[in-house]
Amino acid sequence: MGAFAYTNFYTLYKNSKLNLTIDFGVLLFFPQGKWEPSRPKQNSLASAINITWNILCWLWTNFTIKLGVLLLFPQGKWEPSRPKQNSLASASLRPACDLFLINRFCAILLVRRESWKAFAFRVSDMKNKRKGKEKMYITCLDLEGVLVPEIWIAFAEASGIPELKRTTRDEPDYDKLMKWRIGILKEHGLGLKEIQDTIAKIDPIPGAKEFLDELRSICQTIIISDTFTQFATPLMKKLGWPTIFCNSLEVAPSGEITGFKMRCEQSKLTTVKALQSIGYQTIASGDSHNDLGMIRASKAGFLFKSTDKIKADNPDLPAFETYDELLSAIKKAMSD
Repeated sequence: MGAFAYTNFYTLYKNSKLNLTIDFGVLLFFPQGKWEPSRPKQNSLASAINITWNILCWLWTNFTIKLGVLLLFPQGKWEPSRPKQNSLASASLRPACDLFLINRFCAILLVRRESWKAFAFRVSDMKNKRKGKEKMYITCLDLEGVLVPEIWIAFAEASGIPELKRTTRDEPDYDKLMKWRIGILKEHGLGLKEIQDTIAKIDPIPGAKEFLDELRSICQTIIISDTFTQFATPLMKKLGWPTIFCNSLEVAPSGEITGFKMRCEQSKLTTVKALQSIGYQTIASGDSHNDLGMIRASKAGFLFKSTDKIKADNPDLPAFETYDELLSAIKKAMSD
């Protein structure tokens, strides 16, 4: 009788702990509930944890059961002459056996249902959070001055109109700047075709495409620019067609630029906040006044190839001049 109770108690305890531990361990590392051959590191870690835990459970089970038997039966065996102690042992072992039967039953219900999977996934998220990987990262870059030369400066040089060299580095109010530009174009009888002819000759800044390719290999990347689709398309082709959020020009049939349409007010800052609202951690970089909003709103923000005045006015913002420096800073921000 004693041997039977002891054996059942031990078997139930061991099976309950073993199955629950394995189920939980697999779900913790594999939220889909299955072993993943493509993740050897996690497979090995899960195996090591399961094996270690099961050994500890086995040792603890043996210790506690043997201790309980010795406390009740100092001679180490069931004693027919001591009915009171035998009854006490039976009363102790039966609830314990029932407890582990219930434990196993609950484990089956919980582990096999989506609620337990969700809990295991949240635990995994907490583990990732300690490593700084709790959210997906997305890098937001300015276009002109960061990846390609300033379009309006190139056109000013090609057209011989030095006034058009004024950019957002000089004028923080983009609406005011664009209306002023459109006025000068109208005054000189220039339209979209002349600007596009100049853009066709513009190449990315040396090293920009390689930088962008490597950055896109480690995190999602979006170019957020106040330029226009009519200007950006040939440049995106030369950069390998990255994603760009920009604006559009209003053009008359004659080719005259009559106005412009912004995607939204404060488009760069608004876009960054929208990305954050759907769970992204943003990292931003730009060179001009209109980039400061998205740079300061992001988890990490950097000035790149900016003017001395902007850098002096924003001494707290890290400023870089080379793509290697910027890429290293972005990688560091993702690992912190």
